[in-house]
Amino acid sequence: YALVAAGDRVYVALAPNKPLECLDAATGETLIEYKEAGIPTEVLWHKETLILAGGGPVRAIDPKTGKQLWKHEFDSIRTIIGDGSVFFYGKGSGHFISVDLATGKENWRKKLEKVGEIQFYQDGILYFLSDNTTNAVSAKDGKHLWSFSAPREKKSRKGARIPVVFFAQGLCWNTIAASGEVPCHYLGLDPVTGKEVRRVSTASPHSRCYPDVFSENYVYSIDFSCDNLKSGEYSFGANFIRPTCIVSGIPANGLFYPFVGTCMCTPMCRGMMAVAAAKPEEVKKEKPKWEALLEKGPAYGKTQDVAIKDVGQEDWPMFRQNAFRSS
Repeated sequence: YALVAAGDRVYVALAPNKPLECLDAATGETLIEYKEAGIPTEVLWHKETLILAGGGPVRAIDPKTGKQLWKHEFDSIRTIIGDGSVFFYGKGSGHFISVDLATGKENWRKKLEKVGEIQFYQDGILYFLSDNTTNAVSAKDGKHLWSFSAPREKKSRKGARIPVVFFAQGLCWNTIAASGEVPCHYLGLDPVTGKEVRRVSTASPHSRCYPDVFSENYVYSIDFSCDNLKSGEYSFGANFIRPTCIVSGIPANGLFYPFVGTCMCTPMCRGMMAVAAAKPEEVKKEKPKWEALLEKGPAYGKTQDVAIKDVGQEDWPMFRQNAFRSS
């Protein structure tokens, strides 16, 4: 989590033992090194303020000067920002805590038992996920509002779907999946009451090693299938693409970024990609010539075979570091 981009700046800790830095997004040049900010493992940016956690108590700093604005007594396990407040589990306190973003003054703290991990904030409500149960908590005072438990899926040979909760089209969406070939259902819940408002079926009955991902209008699931949340229609599938294990992919900028995957289950496209939805008339019918696809670098035709025993652990001779693709 120690990476966040804001405008033309990137805030990142480049190594586990390195302090937070501010980089120019275009050149990568280091502009500011926040030596007094500690070594955070989580970085958030909101309204010209950096919130840091890990390597010390939750703290806020001015990104322009590096000056510390406030510091809380507890470190954070997971941090969320919403509606002018910072929400986090106080590490070692047993409490979930809300503090004012500008001043660091504590709004409230409560023992929220069995609500699970905090997922996100939306319109005055904090959403938690515990196994297959979604819990909604008021961001104003920490009051528990409702719970929704999705039926458990019996794991089949094809794998069980990873529980997920997301917000889109004004609803809190949950995954309900059955075993075998029975289609999965996405349930849109009323954020105030937790009651079912909409149900969408997906063509894919199971998931793999990454969770489903939602955008405002679509849900992307196994084999990169895409279902329309509004109409419930199956839009397309592209089983030659697999997102990254655990992380999945990210929809942004009108594109979908699957990232670099390590999956060896089936032949697929490899590498860092950005996928767009092209209309049929926009797809070129002519196949590009091979010469146009191959860019010959200065080392083309000059490389020599290198025995694996001659490659050191710190060497990086190829994409994904080595022949085992272990990076």
